Amino acid sequence: MDIERLRISAAAFGREPLLVSPDGHLINLAEGYIPLLANFTFEDKAAKGLRKRKAEDKLVPPVYFSALELVRDHRILLLSGTSGSGKTSFAKHLASRLATTVLFEPRPLVRNESGAVHDEHWEAGNVSACYFAVDGPESLKTLVNNTLHKLMGSFQAEGNAAKSILLIILDTIEKAGDEGPNILTDVLAFIKHPKNIKLLLLGETSGAKHWVLPSDERGRP
Repeated sequence: MDIERLRISAAAFGREPLLVSPDGHLINLAEGYIPLLANFTFEDKAAKGLRKRKAEDKLVPPVYFSALELVRDHRILLLSGTSGSGKTSFAKHLASRLATTVLFEPRPLVRNESGAVHDEHWEAGNVSACYFAVDGPESLKTLVNNTLHKLMGSFQAEGNAAKSILLIILDTIEKAGDEGPNILTDVLAFIKHPKNIKLLLLGETSGAKHWVLPSDERGRP
């Protein structure tokens, strides 16, 4: 598995059509992508699950993290959402940007319906992203038993693996069906020790909401 070939494929995602403007102009993913907000707030992070709201506390509109920031902050992350919620567009846009952009400049991002704006930051160092779409249990098994091993060999052979991070993106994981959670255990075991590997899993809520990540490395908004 040639990691450079995967980078070239990822860079091409930016040219994929995303939407059509009212005048008929075709807008690609690189031009028209809108950052995806996750169901995880600044308050959630500060509270770490311990804070309880008092009855007299004034309600404050939640301020959400972006999906990009959650990938930045977690080594292993499962993003689930309904069909059409933007998971695949996010994953492909991220892979494309990592393949074509040297530096992610902070940019203002509206965080809630009240219009709260905070800059979106990446600051995750030198990251190479490899995107894979799962189309069934056998597809995921092949990734675990064959593709990922070759991918790691290619990554290590580059000679700068110690100074960079490999982000493995597995999309549409719900297509692995009932076998998915068991195969996922093998994926997690494979990446447990090399600390310069990050894993992003994306799946539809109906199929992946019960998939459980290890509690010590869990990131699941």
